[in-house]
Amino acid sequence: MLRNSLLATLLIAASIPAWAFEVKPGLWETTSIMEGDQLPAELREETIDQHCMTAEEAQNPESAIRQDFNEAGFTNVDLSQSDDTISAKASNSSAGQNVEIEISITKHSDEHTSSRSKVMSSETLVTTQESRWIAEDC
Repeated sequence: MLRNSLLATLLIAASIPAWAFEVKPGLWETTSIMEGDQLPAELREETIDQHCMTAEEAQNPESAIRQDFNEAGFTNVDLSQSDDTISAKASNSSAGQNVEIEISITKHSDEHTSSRSKVMSSETLVTTQESRWIAEDC
């Protein structure tokens, strides 16, 4: 169960930085680093992935974030914004295991965001990400 929750969390966390606030639609590149006491060595390595953000997602980030959380099975999604930072909290209770996630996303410009995700379950995992817009077309 933790592995499934971890994979869902990674998908959400990877997509959120590009959607946090109104930023440029197009191709974004995200660099991620995960930390956790019981995390296998191969998951601690820096990863770089690319994802496409549509104009609709750029114009309605709250809807996109909520949809990603819901598709991953998270409920009780709480979103708030303060200046250039969006905070999100959500929980998922399934298969007898409770998983909580807290995410903080900061917009540095319409081409650069950073985020920190904390997943709490039987262990705590922290993911730090930097996302940059790299192209208009995906």
